[in-house]
Amino acid sequence: MGIARLWDPLKQRAALSAFQWVVVHIEQSPGLIERLDKFLVEIGYKVALTSEAERPVVETKAVKA
Repeated sequence: MGIARLWDPLKQRAALSAFQWVVVHIEQSPGLIERLDKFLVEIGYKVALTSEAERPVVETKAVKA
């Protein structure tokens, strides 16, 4: 992580954005998404979501009854 501190802010934002996309769209782990969102709010990268409607929906089951 030390080398990322040397990156310019635009490169840092691109790296965070790419990581966030992978977590939400590929990993699809609700717990990981929640922890990542909390971390991104703590470092000031994004603003905390205020309602459930704003949270990303992640389907974890292939078929719903």
